[in-house]
Amino acid sequence: MTTIQLDARSLSAGTLESVTKLSPFQTVQSNSQKLVAEQLNQLDLAELINVCQRHRYPEQAPFSELMRRYKSHVDRQLYHLAPDWSDRADLAQEVWIRVYRNLNRLRSSS
Repeated sequence: MTTIQLDARSLSAGTLESVTKLSPFQTVQSNSQKLVAEQLNQLDLAELINVCQRHRYPEQAPFSELMRRYKSHVDRQLYHLAPDWSDRADLAQEVWIRVYRNLNRLRSSS
């Protein structure tokens, strides 16, 4: 993953304003990142899990694809467990942290 450091003095006012309007959950994707996301979208679950497990720490794109595929399922399960939205958000975060930490033990059911 590429990290870009920005010096606010070198940016124009409009650019600085648009960068500061990004929420912490928004990402800026280049064309190559979009291509990778499309390729990951075509993988079946077993292949996606294998891609996530290749390295000690999974790359962001494959893990994000795994989260994208199962976010609604996790949210539906948590909806019945926690009536309060903030509690569900905390539980969902805990679920994904545990998935990340135990990714090496994750197996596809297929």
